[in-house]
Amino acid sequence: MAVSRIRLSDQVAEQLRTMIAEKQYLPGERLPTESSLAALFGVSRITVREAVRRLDIMGIVEVRQGAGTFVRRITPNAYIKTLLPMLSMDNNSLKDIFEIRQVIECKSAELAALHATADDLAQIRKALAKMPAAARSGKLRHYNELDVQFHYAVAKCTHNQILITIQELLSDLVEGSISMGLTPLNALEHSVIFHRKIYEAIQKGDSTSAAGLMNAHIEGGVNYASSVMESAYDKGSP
Repeated sequence: MAVSRIRLSDQVAEQLRTMIAEKQYLPGERLPTESSLAALFGVSRITVREAVRRLDIMGIVEVRQGAGTFVRRITPNAYIKTLLPMLSMDNNSLKDIFEIRQVIECKSAELAALHATADDLAQIRKALAKMPAAARSGKLRHYNELDVQFHYAVAKCTHNQILITIQELLSDLVEGSISMGLTPLNALEHSVIFHRKIYEAIQKGDSTSAAGLMNAHIEGGVNYASSVMESAYDKGSP
């Protein structure tokens, strides 16, 4: 099963990924040795080693020192997380992130108002209670962490595992977008007010208001991102 000599390690990695996806190698199963794989694909052991390293980074296999390489249980995280670092935090991607947050988090807020339990609401309050002090202190990084916790707690209120998983996968991008979107210090105080109103709507079971408030909250980020893009364009114009 020889492969082309162009970017051999990438091609071997893709061949192995396909074989794993087609269940030729099952989760928990040990892959053949480097020598066996090198013979199978008609490449060097170094090429196989590079291919396996790539799959390890992707979360598809696990290299255990002295024991061999084993197939991990494949989840969406293994594929989606590898895409996140590719999304550089430039002005264009900032606007894209806020827009996708509108799609996901407005629905989360709506469903949260319908399905939140007392324990769920307690988790939202836990993050919300710390936000005013963080905003007043101007500690942006700490505020960002609390903001991410708040939105993740809202997602958990939905009891929709897909929404929760998507929110978790986007958490790094969301935190980055918050950091860029809340540059003006007065935006922190404004953000606290919106978060409190969103919580109150969820607590009351008002799904329409919860979704509308979340939309208005994130819309502010979209508008800010647009202004950043326009400013960057003006500076770059002759």
